[in-house]
Amino acid sequence: MIKYNNILAWREIVRITDAVCRRYNLTYGDIVPETDLRVRYYGEARACDICIKNCRPERCREKTITIRIHQYKKPHIPLSNTTIIRTLAHELAHLDPRCWHHSKEHKQLTDEIIKFIKNELIK
Repeated sequence: MIKYNNILAWREIVRITDAVCRRYNLTYGDIVPETDLRVRYYGEARACDICIKNCRPERCREKTITIRIHQYKKPHIPLSNTTIIRTLAHELAHLDPRCWHHSKEHKQLTDEIIKFIKNELIK
């Protein structure tokens, strides 16, 4: 499980991200914690500026994943493990070019990633 000792928690998130990417042949550029308390979303997969400029964000192999691990406007209260895992799986599914948009395929891949994380990566 993810332990809330900020460095250990983040290392676990990165470990899970790398394992999922190996399993599903996905690539990303960076994964960072969300630190802006004004942002209400739990996570984001954002294409690099070059791919956005060239109108090909779904094909970007250098996407930055942003994950929030604290509650909105309450940085001292962590989100639940379930919320973090679901958010991470959702954003990782966006790394697949076929799942850039919130389609049926995106939901299926998200569910598959969640199952993989729970069955194989979290003991």
